Amino acid sequence: MRRFNKTRVNLKHHGTMVSKSDVEYFRVSCLNFFTDNVKSIFSVDFESISLVSFVMIKAAKEHLEKAEHEINNGNYKNASSEITVAFWQMLEEYEESKVEYYYGYRSPFFFGSNMTFHTSFFMKIDNDKMGRFIDDVKESISAMQSAIKILSFGFDYRKFTKFDLLSPGYAKTTGGYVLNERGETLCLDDIKWCFDFVIECCMILQNFDYKIINT
Repeated sequence: MRRFNKTRVNLKHHGTMVSKSDVEYFRVSCLNFFTDNVKSIFSVDFESISLVSFVMIKAAKEHLEKAEHEINNGNYKNASSEITVAFWQMLEEYEESKVEYYYGYRSPFFFGSNMTFHTSFFMKIDNDKMGRFIDDVKESISAMQSAIKILSFGFDYRKFTKFDLLSPGYAKTTGGYVLNERGETLCLDDIKWCFDFVIECCMILQNFDYKIINT
């Protein structure tokens, strides 16, 4: 560890670059250091430590714990489903916890009515040109509503687009939720990325949470 610290100082303060072999050496040394010492000091196995323990949003934590179990057992498809549910239920739980503070019990993350059934088909528009216009406007408004909502939670939208592309489709129904599973199974790196993204989002929400006490 003294050698590691000396190398860190040389890199930070003197610009002395570290070789690839030294980087690998320090990676193994640091891993061994924590593996040996965390057990003796904190009475827990270093490999068992997870950022999930810092997640305070109950719905997300339960599904992330299941996802972690599935990852460790190589069940990546099940893990992807649990991660997806963790993300969307995290948003629902956080949003619902703020509804009571707003007049009329409207969500502070409300950005317009649901446009799902505002289509030319349901409106029985016979004019094709007008029908296409209505459908284009509906699609544009729905897309903007979704994007603004994600941004309003303070998430990185570019990261969200990657998560959205990798994860199964999620739809809330009266009976719970439905997942539109992907045709292919994600690789471990993609699964871990999605897992870490959801934890990152949980930390963002927890970093600024609030409760208002009415007097």
